[in-house]
Amino acid sequence: MLPLHRIVLAACVLLPFAGGCGSKFAGEWVQESAMSRTGTLAPVSGHRRLALQFIPPSTVRVGMYIDAANAIEPDTVASTDYQTIQDRSVAQFGSYTAKVDNGELVAWVGSEQLGRFRRLEGKSVFPPLVKLPQLVHASPPAADLQLPLTPVAAPPVEAVANATAK
Repeated sequence: MLPLHRIVLAACVLLPFAGGCGSKFAGEWVQESAMSRTGTLAPVSGHRRLALQFIPPSTVRVGMYIDAANAIEPDTVASTDYQTIQDRSVAQFGSYTAKVDNGELVAWVGSEQLGRFRRLEGKSVFPPLVKLPQLVHASPPAADLQLPLTPVAAPPVEAVANATAK
């Protein structure tokens, strides 16, 4: 019985590594440079840059990073699956191919280099995967509002009829 416990313990310890949790792509990356029209890498200028979020074992999210807000614009986020090849050193998703080189992620579209990305540290800049629906927004009752403790009786029908007939 003891060897069975050891096998179960070993499986629980090694299972996260088999699923890709040790992926070198895991995390968030923001574009630092892009290929210019002249064919050289140039720093990205402007207020919006491409950002990638790799979620092991196989999800990648792509969105536009806004420098001023230090966040991803929620309406620009798209998700897809990625796969790793060449001993998990190259990731492929959509028309992109990516590889980590000296701490930077280098991305290509086809045979042309798209640019270089740096890894972001700290709090996530991507919006949450799941957005909970808003619950009803109600104002608290006013302090001076008094609710009746007993039901209010309606006037008799004859009294209402007599009042309108006069």
